[in-house]
Formats: sequence, structure tokens, C-alpha cells
Amino acid sequence: RCLRPVLKRFWPYFRFVRPAMVPLLLGIGAGILYGVFSGFGMPAMVNNVFTIIFQDEEKIREIPEWFLSFVDLVFGNDINSLMLAACLLIPVVFFFRSLGGYFNSYFINKAGLIALEGILLSALQVGRSLVASHQRYPIVEALRGDRVC
Repeated sequence: RCLRPVLKRFWPYFRFVRPAMVPLLLGIGAGILYGVFSGFGMPAMVNNVFTIIFQDEEKIREIPEWFLSFVDLVFGNDINSLMLAACLLIPVVFFFRSLGGYFNSYFINKAGLIALEGILLSALQVGRSLVASHQRYPIVEALRGDRVC
């Protein structure tokens, strides 16, 4: 109820965001990827991977079964292969985290530039029509689509 007047005020500008919807959604998806690897990947690494690297006997028993079966399937069933898999997980988590952060900022900036280009072209169109017809009315109302007579 409280957001309705605010959204009503900005509704005419959503036509500039519509052409940028694909990069905007890709940026949001990349931001979710970044958030997952930051909020879930890092604590999971601290709880599981660092216990293997520093060989904490009590916490090694708490390692998830899916991780142990994955290590057994890919690397073999010994402590060295468990250590190798644990050490390889650190750069993998950081890689996907940085990939998500990069593409998040890239696609969000691309969406903003597309929307800004639409606003610029609309303003230039209004300016051309003002010069051609010698009419004077505020440019903000013209961008929103309102006509002031």
C-alpha cells in the first residue's frame, strides 16, 4: 500500500528498462551465484576443508558422506586423495565466487547503459521536436509521455 504511489511515479520510466531485461536478469542470476559461493561456499570450506587440511581428528568424522564418496570416486580412497580434493576445493570456490561477482557487475552495468541510452534517445527526440515545432514544455513531462499544453 505504501509503495503504490512511489511505483506509480516511476512507472513511465519502466519502458526504458524493458529492452535491458535480459542483461538485468543475467546480472541478478550472477549476483545470486556470487551470494551462494560467498555465503555458503566459504563457511562450508571453513567447516569441512580446513578440518581436513589441519587434520582435526574429531571434526574429520563430521565430513559429509557425499564429499567422501565423491573423493573416493574421483581420486581414490586414502588420506592423501582426501587432502588433494580439499586443497582443490579452495580455488574452485574462489573461482566461481569471482566469476559470479564479475558477471554480476558486468551485466548490471550493461543493463544500466541500455536504459540510459533509451533515456538519452528519448530526450534527444523531444529536443528535436521542440526545435522543429517551436513549442516550449518541460522536458521531464515529455520524457514521461505527458503532454503539457
